[in-house]
Amino acid sequence: MADYTPEPHYMLAMANQGLPWWKALAELIDNSFDAKADRVEIIIKGRTVTIKDNGWGIADVVGSLRLGGHRPMNGRGLGVYGVGLKDAWLSFGDKIDIVTVREEHKTTLTVDTKQFSANWEGPDPVTESSSDASGTKITLYLRQGKNRPSVEVFKRLGQVFSPAIVQGKQVVIARGKQSKP
Repeated sequence: MADYTPEPHYMLAMANQGLPWWKALAELIDNSFDAKADRVEIIIKGRTVTIKDNGWGIADVVGSLRLGGHRPMNGRGLGVYGVGLKDAWLSFGDKIDIVTVREEHKTTLTVDTKQFSANWEGPDPVTESSSDASGTKITLYLRQGKNRPSVEVFKRLGQVFSPAIVQGKQVVIARGKQSKP
């Protein structure tokens, strides 16, 4: 049987594809809306960008980061191919934290591509019982040379998601101590 595991430099190629911030954030917002979130917060703090929602949570955290991994949500969502989270992560940072609560279980996972072994092994997620509300928080740690999203990025997101906002969904931007829908 032939081995089709991607070479580690494939991640470097994805990291250099030039994905714009608005598209990366739009992919993550789409994922949140697919998970039935009605509120998504984008929190900019220091060299991190965090996307937090009140959706169903992620069923397969490792699969959400595995290249080629994908688990459609009832086949009716926007996440058809399962590349949005991976694109956002690899385009802007090497390290990602995921905390997700689903069906009374909280799963946390921190992955840094610099720590992957040659055979694509990485850390295991940690799952525990939780009474926290369902939802997901994804934190991207910006790679050296990558800038935080600009005001223009958020204006573009407002245009892209205006139909969802009209339907009552919220996309909130938090920069410093300010929060703005």
